[in-house]
Amino acid sequence: MAYTRAQKSVLFLLVLAGAALTMFPLWWLLVASVTPEEVIFRQSGLWPTAFTWENYALGWRGILQFDGGLCLCPARL
Repeated sequence: MAYTRAQKSVLFLLVLAGAALTMFPLWWLLVASVTPEEVIFRQSGLWPTAFTWENYALGWRGILQFDGGLCLCPARL
C-alpha cells in the first residue's frame, strides 16, 4: 500500500508525539535527580532552576551503607 505525502506526514507526527510521551517520564526522572529536594515540587517547568549533584552522592553513600537486611539472598538462607 502506497502512502501519500500527507499520510506519511500525519503518521510521522503521531509517532513523534508517541515518542515524546514515552520519553517524558525519563526526562522528569533526570531533571528531578539533579534538582535539590526542596525545589522539586515547587518549581514549574521542564528545566531545573538549580542544579545539584548531591543527590547522587547521597544515593551512593546509602548503597554503600546497605547491610542487606531487606534482601532475601539465596546465599544468606
